[in-house]
Amino acid sequence: MPKGQRPTKRQATPRQSSSVPQMKRSVVRGSGTPARGNSVVGRSLKDETRRSRRAAKNPNKVEKVPTFGHKVKDTEAAPGPEKHVDHQELVSRVALFGGIAIALASVALVVFLLLSVSPAFMITDIETQGSAHVSQDSIAKLAQIPAGTTLLNVDEKAVETNIKKNPWVASINIERKFPNTLSISVNERSVSAIVLMNSGSVAWYLGSDGCWIEPVTLDRSSGQTSEEAALALATSQSCILISNVPATVQPVAGSAATDDVIVAVNTYLNSFSSSFKSQIVSFSASTMESLSCLLSNGVEVSLGAATNISAKETAITAILSEHAGKVTYINVRVPTNPSYRSVDSDKVGQGTGVTAETENSASSDSGSTSTSGTTSTDTSSTTSTGASGTTASGTSSTDATSGTTAGTSSGTTSGTVSSGTTSSSGTTSGTASGTTSGMTSSGTASSTGTGMTSSSTSSAGA
Repeated sequence: MPKGQRPTKRQATPRQSSSVPQMKRSVVRGSGTPARGNSVVGRSLKDETRRSRRAAKNPNKVEKVPTFGHKVKDTEAAPGPEKHVDHQELVSRVALFGGIAIALASVALVVFLLLSVSPAFMITDIETQGSAHVSQDSIAKLAQIPAGTTLLNVDEKAVETNIKKNPWVASINIERKFPNTLSISVNERSVSAIVLMNSGSVAWYLGSDGCWIEPVTLDRSSGQTSEEAALALATSQSCILISNVPATVQPVAGSAATDDVIVAVNTYLNSFSSSFKSQIVSFSASTMESLSCLLSNGVEVSLGAATNISAKETAITAILSEHAGKVTYINVRVPTNPSYRSVDSDKVGQGTGVTAETENSASSDSGSTSTSGTTSTDTSSTTSTGASGTTASGTSSTDATSGTTAGTSSGTTSGTVSSGTTSSSGTTSGTASGTTSGMTSSGTASSTGTGMTSSSTSSAGA
């Protein structure tokens, strides 16, 4: 440039000339701050101090140190050493809290003991709720609550034990009614069976839980047999009758029935379906092998030992359904091979369940015979119970050649005798002794009767 000439705006100054390299600003390493005199050093020291403070507060985090030419990024967590747990401090805290809890419990116990003997909660009234066989007075007497007992220190276990001395009591309920009343109610043991003892004059209540309850003397004032009186009692209690038990059965009130036959009967009752169990009137339990039951329709069922109960019930139900109204006896001791007896008559009567030996049968000799009760060819003696609940016992004989029938019975007998195709009927109704005869074309019938029993017989002679 000529001397004395000033450069124009577009002309570069010597310092800005491309031929002279520009000076780059120095950067303090790690600070990211341009070095401008002494101020650069000051800022670097301040930044370093800040980073040291942050590192002290959060030692597990690492800050990336900014470098020249790189963008500064946020700090991120870096894995660090696990925090050290001071076990001694932890034990001290647990011991402190434990001591506080023990102290509070001790205070509560002291308060409870003081209140338990306080006259403010002393029992002055006992409310009782009795049942059919447990009176309110007996509950209060059996409880035996000592004088001075409060609602807070009453011994419930002792009260329950005392009241359960009555074998009718299955469980009790105790309720505290502050400040001074104790309420007691009992749950009575339900009866599952009336067990007729071997002596025949005494029966026992058997609970549904298998415990003996108490004995009862049978009422035979109306001339009933022991079995009939026991059945009447069982009916009134809506339970079953167990009869013919062996002499080894010796009940004790409040104790469990451990005899094999009684346990077997309970097993059957607990295993049968409710629909089938409702049909059972009585059990005969002389031995395990001969265990049998009598249904309300008069059918005797030989059960045997208390095994395969479900299969036995299935077999019984199938036979009763297939031969409705005609079955008199079923044997399911071997449920896979059951057997039964049936009749072809439509006049099979309903049984009362008193006698297990009841049997309805049919026989024929050059004709047909139908009975309501029991009839036998030649000479036999039977006992039967029909739908009317009356019993006839006696001896009858039939001679097919002459067509003559003679019978002697205890009761009122009506009979029909025929010879060939002609028949006539004779009826007797007497007290001490009465005789009525009916004549046929070639036959004679005679009977002597006392009481009121009825049967019907028809036969055809040769």
